[in-house]
Amino acid sequence: MTETTENLPKPTEGLDEETELQIVAQIEEYLSDEKLPKDTELLELIQKNRFGWVPIYKLCKREELQKYHEDEVKQALKRSSDKFELNRTGREIRRAKPLPKAPSHFSRSIYAKGFPEETPELEAKLLEFFGQFGTVEQVRFRREKETDAFKGSVFVEYSTLEEANQVANMELKYEEADLLVMTKAAYCSMKEEQLGITSIFMGEEKKPFKYKHRCLVQFVNAGPEAEIAAIKDAMNSEVNYVQLDKEKNSGIIELRDPISEEAFEKLKTNNDILFDGVHPEFNIIEGEEEKMYYEAKLFLDKRKETRDQGRRGRGGRGRGGRGGRGRGGGRGRGGFSNKRRSNDDDQGKERKVPKKEEKQKGTLIEVGK
Repeated sequence: MTETTENLPKPTEGLDEETELQIVAQIEEYLSDEKLPKDTELLELIQKNRFGWVPIYKLCKREELQKYHEDEVKQALKRSSDKFELNRTGREIRRAKPLPKAPSHFSRSIYAKGFPEETPELEAKLLEFFGQFGTVEQVRFRREKETDAFKGSVFVEYSTLEEANQVANMELKYEEADLLVMTKAAYCSMKEEQLGITSIFMGEEKKPFKYKHRCLVQFVNAGPEAEIAAIKDAMNSEVNYVQLDKEKNSGIIELRDPISEEAFEKLKTNNDILFDGVHPEFNIIEGEEEKMYYEAKLFLDKRKETRDQGRRGRGGRGRGGRGGRGRGGGRGRGGFSNKRRSNDDDQGKERKVPKKEEKQKGTLIEVGK
């Protein structure tokens, strides 16, 4: 239903400076970091335009601006502001800077420990308890993996980062028991340090790659004919991966679990551990060299994953794909023929292989495993 001219405000000869500044302040509030994330209507308008422009007449329909004529609002918005910008026609507006990404639920969560045994009412009680300090989105009970038993600790997700940080710095008691409280990020860092785990990020990955310390054992002066399979068999520990340099008779053994000081001393002194008849020298790789090893391995794994995805994408009937009709494979020119010659009386005649046999299976080669 279109609005009649009687319902629209009439333009005036011009607004005074104070009124224009009030209009600018109102628009700045609409587009602010605090208000905009909660304004679903305005967010939808912004997302409809690939460059984030919003028609000014849409904003003029809002209650705070309805008393002004659209031309008056446009004139007021010509005043300079570091919060927004107008397009060339002066009919559309957008934020001067993109809206900051909202803090993740991880950063808005706290860790709290010291609660009694679980009861049917405990979750509701904890929602009420933590709700007195801010808006609680969720309370997550931490449980044992094997038994599902409550650990006596929770992760509490708040609606804002400010609320979470404020509660994390409080000294809290629940039913007269002191609580251990900190941000979830601080808790994860503490646990990684206790368990000897380091996190590294690769590219745009949101989740980190985590590795344990003391899992890399370097060896030098092995026998010249040492083989990866034999090295794995000689070790008394579970081995994930062996990196072997035959030219230098050296390499790196990646263990599944960290090696203790006692176990490492036995490894160095046990002359029964032989790589091609020779007991090599062993060292633990730590610090920056350890981090560089895992970064390099993660990079190669990502590159292999990308390459494998590309191969799968080129398969089928596309040009150049294996087993399809394209050039270089299947029925195309220059590829292997899918025709067989019979050894019986029909020799010389050609028969087509059924379609099920056309598809060639790729071969996966694992290097160093």
